[in-house]
Amino acid sequence: MTMIAIDLHRRYSTRAPAAYEGWRRALLLLVLLMAEAAYAFYIPGFAPIDYENGDSIEVFADRLSSRTEKLPFDYFKLKFCEPEEGRKSDNLNLGEILLGERDDLTAYKINMVEPKACELLCSKQLTAKDVLQFQRLIRREYYVRMNIDTLPLIMRTHDDVRTVYVSGVPIGAKASKGRTMVYNHISFEVHYHVPKFGASDLSVQKPDNPKFFRVVGFFGTPMSINHRNKRDLDCSDPEDEHKYYLSDNPDGQKIIFSYDVNFRQSDIQWATRFDQFLNADTQVRSVLWISIINACGITLALASIIATVLLRTVYLDFARYNNIDDAEDSVLETGWKLLHGDVFRPPQLFQVLCIFVGTGAQLFAVASVVLLFSLLGFFSPAHRGSLLLGMILIMAASSIISGYVSSRLYYSKRLSVLRKCKDSRSSLISYNRTYHSFLPNFLLGICFVGFDGPQKRFVTVGSALFFPGLTIGTFFGLNLLLALAGSSAAANFWTLLILMLIAFGVSFPLTIVGSHIALRTTPFNLPVRTNAVVRPVPESARGWKSRLTVLAGIIPFCTVFIELYFVMNSIWQDSVFVMFGILALVFLILVVVCVELSVVITYLTLSGEEHRWWWRSFLAPSSSGLYVFLFSIFYVFSQPALQGMHFISMMLYFGYMTIICIAFFLVTGVIGFTSSFYFVHKIYSKVRID
Repeated sequence: MTMIAIDLHRRYSTRAPAAYEGWRRALLLLVLLMAEAAYAFYIPGFAPIDYENGDSIEVFADRLSSRTEKLPFDYFKLKFCEPEEGRKSDNLNLGEILLGERDDLTAYKINMVEPKACELLCSKQLTAKDVLQFQRLIRREYYVRMNIDTLPLIMRTHDDVRTVYVSGVPIGAKASKGRTMVYNHISFEVHYHVPKFGASDLSVQKPDNPKFFRVVGFFGTPMSINHRNKRDLDCSDPEDEHKYYLSDNPDGQKIIFSYDVNFRQSDIQWATRFDQFLNADTQVRSVLWISIINACGITLALASIIATVLLRTVYLDFARYNNIDDAEDSVLETGWKLLHGDVFRPPQLFQVLCIFVGTGAQLFAVASVVLLFSLLGFFSPAHRGSLLLGMILIMAASSIISGYVSSRLYYSKRLSVLRKCKDSRSSLISYNRTYHSFLPNFLLGICFVGFDGPQKRFVTVGSALFFPGLTIGTFFGLNLLLALAGSSAAANFWTLLILMLIAFGVSFPLTIVGSHIALRTTPFNLPVRTNAVVRPVPESARGWKSRLTVLAGIIPFCTVFIELYFVMNSIWQDSVFVMFGILALVFLILVVVCVELSVVITYLTLSGEEHRWWWRSFLAPSSSGLYVFLFSIFYVFSQPALQGMHFISMMLYFGYMTIICIAFFLVTGVIGFTSSFYFVHKIYSKVRID
């Protein structure tokens, strides 16, 4: 690329006019800089690692985990073999730490393309306490999670139809006569690919004489073998009487660990090495497509209702309201036009609604950005914990949305408050125009955060603390239980300090900045004025619409419950879910359903001459969060793998599911409220008000 730029410079140096000489040199410099940068561009974690023949491949242990228990433990909680150079852990991100992963270096020694047969790992003397620890974790079906080159250890099992991939290998298994056996031998199988070009210098290698390789698969098969001594190892699959069983000897017992390593060349390339584990089988894909067809059916049904409401009812109302010529017809006027003096009147608990709308807008932005990044491949399974870390950082950065939306909604709707504070607001704006220092303006914006009486600064502080405070408070309480149980998922002091700094050093100030921006933004231009006297609500409009609001949440829930089942399997049963394309499509359908449902509920409310549409437009779609929580209760008691969970595991499940359901409540609510507000604003701006 550099030689091409020099050749162009020589070829056209005599032809270019003098006026373009400076531009030509600048363009040449830019090309040269880009050419040099092309060799230096590198995204951490996305570049493959080339191993030469005999290079050491480090084996890391992530954690001990179970499908039935949600308490991960450190690998060396059990008396496994330690590496000769001592314990060493790989660098972890915040997401991995919160998930309980530790990446401890193990004693297994694997060298590229160097098979090993029945290799001695170590010999350990187990005490009675160690034996009880093994028995307890084996009976709770704990697995050892390992990885090499960020590729997880996979155990392949087969059923009647397909091959099932399980992450990790079990510690042991229950045997007959109430005995417990330990899998003290693992047969590793490393799949490698011979690339055409090197990762660092793009050097070309010959296929018949390769010099470097890339890891594309890591499989393991556990066995239980009762080795007699370290010098005479027999790693053939033994009969039942020659397996290694744990005893009740108070003096403990001796255990010998061993392993095999085999290598197999594969045509799978490094960039697609995860696809073999992540591709859903035909049955799962058919179920997911059925769920999408079901959601589309619900969407079309609601769309037909919306079309009826908008194209027939609303436009007939426009024609009737805009053609009233005599006083007699004015007296007989009925319907939603009568509410023009109350339709934009702030409801009860308006400050709480502002907080819910602002927080929901923030969570909606987080969900959209996370889905977009997942579709682009930034949250790859190769980068464990990246999804959780990305959610935390995006959540903190988007706090400005929460402060802006909640405060602007409050300033725009509380017209009476703004009129009372007109003089104070004018004084503040005149001060801001006179003194252009950011700090005084910022502090005055905080002090003015549009609240009267005892609710001063309630909306801004509530937006900053409501969901983050709820999440952090729940996490701290559950973290205490994890620490008491000795789980590796228990965050240490420095991790807690980082979370507090993110919450109060980033999220809280950004929320205040958003409120300050909302204060300086022009309020919404409402199409009608609010009367001083509140219009009474007819008795016929009471009761049934409130029940309809709660029942309406079933519709958004039915749209997503099949997809929700697979997502919950991914969270609570360690099944891998990376079909983000289908998830994004279902999320888009959910948005459309919430919009349609909220508009219908709002129109029915206004048609009954009731102006209290604010909360109903929010609660109609958001009540689906209640059904998600009820489904989570059904899920935990209906899944065989989750039966008999420990008390702390049950607390973890319901604690985090409550947070998820509240987030679902807020996201669907803000979608419905925003669409209903736009609908009400549109219809009252089109009708003629006398």
